Amino acid sequence: MRARVAHVLVLEDDPGLRLVFAEALRRQGDRVDAVGSCAEAIAYLRCVCPSLVVLDLKIGSELSLSVADYAALRYPQLPVLCVTGCGMFAHGELFALSPNISCVLRKPVSIQDFRSTVQHMCTTLRCAAS
Repeated sequence: MRARVAHVLVLEDDPGLRLVFAEALRRQGDRVDAVGSCAEAIAYLRCVCPSLVVLDLKIGSELSLSVADYAALRYPQLPVLCVTGCGMFAHGELFALSPNISCVLRKPVSIQDFRSTVQHMCTTLRCAAS
């Protein structure tokens, strides 16, 4: 079990899934801020360094790689978990595209797997509470 509470930024454009992800993490004791657009996520990251960023690869018609890139530029050690239903980059290319992407989960993903992955990332990566 983690000694510290993680502070997680969730970027998901589906409001229902955004709520499910945020509530699942809150139930395990994490502090969560959730946004629905890349612009909101970048604005958030301008002011706050969370412990971990969880992002959906496809946000509407755009890719959220700009958020991962901004996170890498602003906070080089900030881990990013990509949760995606998009078939793009199915062979691990995401890891080469952004240095902060540490893990990729494919939708549909069970909430138990999602929570376990976040917990694992916050235990093994530089993921301290902000």
